[in-house]
Amino acid sequence: MGMDGCEPQLNTYTMVVGMFCSNARVDMALKVWKQMKEKGVLPCMHMFSALINGLCFENKLEEACAYFQEMLDKGIRPPGQLFSNLKEALVQGGRISLAQEMAFKLDVLRKTPSRD
Repeated sequence: MGMDGCEPQLNTYTMVVGMFCSNARVDMALKVWKQMKEKGVLPCMHMFSALINGLCFENKLEEACAYFQEMLDKGIRPPGQLFSNLKEALVQGGRISLAQEMAFKLDVLRKTPSRD
């Protein structure tokens, strides 16, 4: 992605991942995500949100939950709308127990002190 020693910053990666996800190109977003992490750039809440929403839209619910779990593991508090979208996708996909499991994990995170 970078050339002539000029590497993209987090905000550039965030915009590119968001653009791919909003245009139903989660496959490309995941390639950019992988490149970004290989370069040591850590994803932010906005990037996780775009990717998880894109995965839900493409009905890749297991993958969406894995990234949601990664987000929680990093102590990143997801916005309420993100969890609502994930929960709705899981329920519509018949994955009610998984939706309950994600809700429990989110509740645990919300009860821990913020790292901000």
